[in-house]
Amino acid sequence: GLDDDPLNALDMLFKKWKSRRKPKTTLPSTHHEIEISLETAFAGHEDEIVFGETETVTYEIPPGTVHGAEIVVSSPNAQLYGDAIVTVRHRTHERFRSTGSDLHGDHPIELAEAVLGGAFVFDGIDGPTRIEVPEWSGSDTVLQVREKGLPKPNGKRGTLHVHLRVMLPEKRDPNLMDLMRSSKKAWYI
Repeated sequence: GLDDDPLNALDMLFKKWKSRRKPKTTLPSTHHEIEISLETAFAGHEDEIVFGETETVTYEIPPGTVHGAEIVVSSPNAQLYGDAIVTVRHRTHERFRSTGSDLHGDHPIELAEAVLGGAFVFDGIDGPTRIEVPEWSGSDTVLQVREKGLPKPNGKRGTLHVHLRVMLPEKRDPNLMDLMRSSKKAWYI
């Protein structure tokens, strides 16, 4: 019969053992959001979460934390609280947008510089950086500067993408207008 089967005896033992060694109740995690500036994302930051009324836990937002990253903050008391999951968001920045570890910024250049090329100093997230403009750079040109984005976990950094915006001079430039007229005629000959 059933009692003769050694596997059944093992099953019974296992059930008893399981009921004695109940795992700690894993309480559901709580979800939180934090908004940080890109400068804070670049440098890293310490923040804190209060569990219940009184238990404050400090946690680390590592340098280079990307928009949408989730940080798990372990519960200080698993009987009372579940872990906290913090979603990090990048606050809108006046000069940069972030995609992962990469940063995007815009830079106006004058028509002459767009046509002839040149260089400018761009104010990056961690200070000024010199950027070369190749000749014939239109408004859709994106110049990439490696290692000038947010820090990555591997010690490297993301890329800074500078989107050029070609501007006309504020004052009408008759020479420029004559030049355009003469070259326009040349194209139609």
